Amino acid sequence: EYMGIHSFISTGSSRPLPKSDLIVVSFTVLLRRLLLSMVEIKAALVRGQTFIAGESLECTVEFRNTNTDPSAKEVIAWASAQIHCFCTVNKQRVKPPLSVEPSSVTLPTASSCPTTFNPTADEKGCSVLLTKPEIIICDVTLKPNEVRTVQYNTSIPYEAPPSYNGQLVRYSYKIVIGCQRPGGTTKFLRIPFRVLLLYGLGDTSVYNKKLSSTTTSNDGPSSSQQHLSNNDETETRRENPFIKEEAGISILDCADHILELLTNKCSQSSYNISNEKGYICTFSVPRVVYKIGEDITGTFDFSLGTVPCVQYVVVLQSEETIAQEFRVDSDNSDRNATTITTGNSSYTSTTSHCRLQEGVWNVVRTHFSLSVPLSVCPAFMSDCVALRWKLHFEFTVVAVPGVSKESLYTKEDTADGLLYKAPSSVNVETMSWDLPVKIVATNPLVVNSCLTGQIEHSFII
Repeated sequence: EYMGIHSFISTGSSRPLPKSDLIVVSFTVLLRRLLLSMVEIKAALVRGQTFIAGESLECTVEFRNTNTDPSAKEVIAWASAQIHCFCTVNKQRVKPPLSVEPSSVTLPTASSCPTTFNPTADEKGCSVLLTKPEIIICDVTLKPNEVRTVQYNTSIPYEAPPSYNGQLVRYSYKIVIGCQRPGGTTKFLRIPFRVLLLYGLGDTSVYNKKLSSTTTSNDGPSSSQQHLSNNDETETRRENPFIKEEAGISILDCADHILELLTNKCSQSSYNISNEKGYICTFSVPRVVYKIGEDITGTFDFSLGTVPCVQYVVVLQSEETIAQEFRVDSDNSDRNATTITTGNSSYTSTTSHCRLQEGVWNVVRTHFSLSVPLSVCPAFMSDCVALRWKLHFEFTVVAVPGVSKESLYTKEDTADGLLYKAPSSVNVETMSWDLPVKIVATNPLVVNSCLTGQIEHSFII
């Protein structure tokens, strides 16, 4: 546009500029206009970065013309948004799951067709879940410094896998917003967020309180009388302005109700810990179901132990196991590759999250408390991986059978009386024990209030 200018740009005299200077001035004017001609797009999650599968996600998208020239207007051809769940696997051990994208349609790459809305371009892994793409804005003209705000609302499916960052399999969620100006290429903004999974949330019979209120006994009123009474009650509610209409049950209320049913069952369980040399202690735990963010508590009783215990270690561990049909044959994999294994096989990976150690040589009774981190993933099972939780115990006990604590002390007579000295070294051995526990999700509002992250994201087209 500016390189074809044939008029002279003078400096106050009749002598025109040289052709080289004219090209430099024209290029400077063009570059300045391109820098000023920008549309800034900001997107922010309204409630935070953590959601539960089944609830609605709301994202605010803001379009702003940053040009200060009063005559410069910017046109946005279209903007679309979509949710994607990407699955990334360790290909040496796990076969990637099938993508939910139609195989009959060949999606163009960003280099071959830069104007196509292809949100999975340049993404690692395969897309295992995606929502229907929604056009949030189309053919909009923005004046200088004008701001246009739209809301993107969509529901996360109940069957969506949770966000999980494992060693063999990873699930990650992103909101992909694509935007294009006339004559330009499509640019994308990706907003990560977290999804928690709670089984039973999609079954309304679990938490629908109205089902019990609508059922009547055989001796109750007839259907016609019940219909009339319901109509009379409805009319009464409409006539009374001080009675508010009952709001529907929200997804978070349903989730709180299910979590309360799961975690409020206090069933005391006791376990006798022993080995081939004798009885060590009794371990008691109030329950085995905990929400993320809660404290796991337990007590030890060493009063009746016949095998002296020096110390104990308790570790909260998660164990991911790959399904049989998604395992890569070891004969076809690289034999020189490093395998990820801490369990019984290379298809099982164990991760420790928190640990507690305590010496109990002269302890009769004690207790422990482990906090479940808010950043961990609850137990779940998908097509290719299953995640379970357990408490791993390690007891360091005296290795010599039939030896009591008193026999290991040395006695000395002093002026103040008899002095007992603990042994400087003891022959010990370690035994381990695993207690399965169940970790479930929690209210996402609790996670959002404790874990902070980048909520607002922006880019320029």
